[in-house]
Amino acid sequence: MQIRTPAQAPDVLPTLAQLEARLPLIRRIAFEIHDRVRSMRSLRRVLSGLRAEGGPERALREAELDLGGEQTAYLSCLIELSGLGCALEQESPVMVHARVQLPGGPTTACWVIGESRIAWCHPPDASPGTARQPIGTR
Repeated sequence: MQIRTPAQAPDVLPTLAQLEARLPLIRRIAFEIHDRVRSMRSLRRVLSGLRAEGGPERALREAELDLGGEQTAYLSCLIELSGLGCALEQESPVMVHARVQLPGGPTTACWVIGESRIAWCHPPDASPGTARQPIGTR
């Protein structure tokens, strides 16, 4: 599943070092996305069960409101990522992409939640689903 936010391509791409400097914030947002996705899945299961059982209206409304709040917070995370020049590529595990300028030219840096640094990329002409490769091999 590819989740992207609309973002204008910057006139000047950040370097890998500049993107690495943003990693603590990217990491915080990624963990929040991870938590929000888990919460939304759980709330959807609860709602599905309540609807199937003809659950009480109040419980249904509360679960719907909770889900709406989680969805709003999730979208806020996507907007924050976009403001950092990044996009959410997949939800599980959370994978973030960002265009960067390397000595060999522009490429798409790729970071997955749990990785200590940004060390992977996709070639600029790669089709969706192309395997990641170490940045040093580009």
